[in-house]
Amino acid sequence: MRIGENLSPFWQNIAAVLWVLGYGVVFVTAVSGLWGWYAVGAMACVVLVVSAIDERKAVKAALKGELRKADLVFAIYLLATAAIALAINATLAAFWLLASAKG
Repeated sequence: MRIGENLSPFWQNIAAVLWVLGYGVVFVTAVSGLWGWYAVGAMACVVLVVSAIDERKAVKAALKGELRKADLVFAIYLLATAAIALAINATLAAFWLLASAKG
């Protein structure tokens, strides 16, 4: 989760901004089910959840305070975007199932 640890501070900041923007785009795509793109939203939601699972070691370390404060912010950002996207897509799936059950 340490973003660009071998880079100069300037390039670390650039890498961090690009990382946040990238996950922001994935998050907006994950909630695109709100606009009717259910399959795209579900797949992007899967990407966010898998990313959070993939980074679980770094997230645990950041939440325990073993890493830098910036890593803690990124860990919370990743967990929040994955949780919100998952909640939105689960709610949309429940509404879709209820609507299709009523016929």
